[in-house]
Amino acid sequence: MKIQDVKTVGVLKGKYIPELYGRVEIMVLDALMKSNPNRGTRFFVGKTLYETTISLPRALKIFEEFCKWNDFDIRKTEYYLSGVYHMKVNSDPSFIQGLSGHHVLSPDEIKHRFLTEATPWLIQPPNEIDKAAYYFCSVGGHPIPVKEGKLPAIKWKEWQDNKPPLERLKKWDWSKGIILLGTDNNCFLDIDIKSDKHPDGIENFNESELKGWYFERTKNGGYHVFGKGKLQSIKGKGIELLGKGRYIVTYPTPGYVVMS
Repeated sequence: MKIQDVKTVGVLKGKYIPELYGRVEIMVLDALMKSNPNRGTRFFVGKTLYETTISLPRALKIFEEFCKWNDFDIRKTEYYLSGVYHMKVNSDPSFIQGLSGHHVLSPDEIKHRFLTEATPWLIQPPNEIDKAAYYFCSVGGHPIPVKEGKLPAIKWKEWQDNKPPLERLKKWDWSKGIILLGTDNNCFLDIDIKSDKHPDGIENFNESELKGWYFERTKNGGYHVFGKGKLQSIKGKGIELLGKGRYIVTYPTPGYVVMS
């Protein structure tokens, strides 16, 4: 199917996406078939799908069938859409009735999934950043340097599947801190604590829940918990499970504190 064919049809009446109709269906298909859509176009598709009560699994199938974006990645799309659906359900409880039976995980369920499906990654990183980079490599981590804030200083995707070799580690500038990449073997739980900066964060979090795990306090007052295992990324309200395709900033980056 070509988009010019769609446009000549006029009102499709749900021929391709039965849950939509008329101009809405044409606009969504048009947006999905652009090779290089802008941010507003991408947002329009996600917003339209959840506002028409299409379930998350069904939305992903629509993307897989019709999306022609040059940089389309089903893993990133699932992560983005899961965030949209979580925030919509939390802000409008009645919306869950239209999710066609799809169960959206609560923050407690996301935490439980991580703590039961991953295994603790017990580490003891040294205090010096450059030494910590070598240490993380030696224990199965994939470290890359920080540029500013939480941003990677290098193009990082190739290092998800390949640990940086020693010669790369020596060339990189580690002065700003360390990022650890999520991989097929390493995953993280990112917990935001409710505050003025994070109004949707978790309230009354008890650190004793993390007994037996290596975890750190972030510079914003949240937590990073380190796990081993191949877990899929899930975005929830105040909490994220971070697998391959995601990353965290870690100690001994300034502002990060080892808690266990």
